[in-house]
Amino acid sequence: MLFWHLGATTFLFRWIFRDPLVDLRFLAVGALLPNLLDTPVAVAFGFPGDAYRLWAHSLVFAVLVMTVVMVLTKRGPGRKPWMALSVGVFFHLFLDRMWSLPETILWPFLGTDFSSMGITDLAGMLEASISIWSVAGEVAGLAYLLLIWGWAPPEDKAAFGSNGVLRLGAPTAPPS
Repeated sequence: MLFWHLGATTFLFRWIFRDPLVDLRFLAVGALLPNLLDTPVAVAFGFPGDAYRLWAHSLVFAVLVMTVVMVLTKRGPGRKPWMALSVGVFFHLFLDRMWSLPETILWPFLGTDFSSMGITDLAGMLEASISIWSVAGEVAGLAYLLLIWGWAPPEDKAAFGSNGVLRLGAPTAPPS
């Protein structure tokens, strides 16, 4: 679910942290990182059909990402985009409702197996990915992303590739 994670993470971050100058590129990478890591591993190593939520969908991974960010960056504006990446990983776990898969979210504390979602084959995985809730999430996420792009000032759209900032409403001071 690409647009669900990107749109909902951006919405939640803006609503909770109220930071119009966050680098949305880092937030987006964090929002997608668990899937970018776990899905290829699951395919390459032949995990059961529904076990595509592996290590990167655990709290251990999210805490590890945040710890690495805290250790490798210095307090100040240089840390801010990397913290957005870390927050994006936590939001991914929330948006995937990982609390409903305790063996995965709490891996390895409940054992080394990952939670099963009851999907046994490719047809089941496709059915789950095109359910009404999945499609509604994708539409909502894409709609929010298009909305903030449409409301962003033209200068932000022009500079988005270099700074990742999309302000909404009245202009704010650039980061110092």
